[in-house]
Amino acid sequence: MLAAIVASHSPLLRAGQKRLVARLAEGKIGGAAGEIRVTADAIRCRASNVDITARGCELTFGNRKVALRGRGAHELAATLAEAGAVADAAAGTVYIGLSNLTCVVSPDELLQRGGGGAVCRFDPAR
Repeated sequence: MLAAIVASHSPLLRAGQKRLVARLAEGKIGGAAGEIRVTADAIRCRASNVDITARGCELTFGNRKVALRGRGAHELAATLAEAGAVADAAAGTVYIGLSNLTCVVSPDELLQRGGGGAVCRFDPAR
């Protein structure tokens, strides 16, 4: 799911690649060969634990940045936590993020339904 969320916002992927990763995340497997590499230099999310409506994320792709707010930011932050990114908190705000994200999505391997087909690696947030 991390690859699917990041892919949907990536300026580095073609529209067809974004659609394919979205379809794969929905369980619609087939019609593709090869691998899709989803990358981001950094992802930083913050959410207030006082004002529960204040949440946002920033995704960095080279010199391009994409900002998410509200539900989209919450979905990304929750997925980061699920993927093992470490959260930190200070003065009423929770931060979670990562750097150097690389996800490799292999439709052929996903088609085998053996538990593989999407691998993400990342470093702690800087």
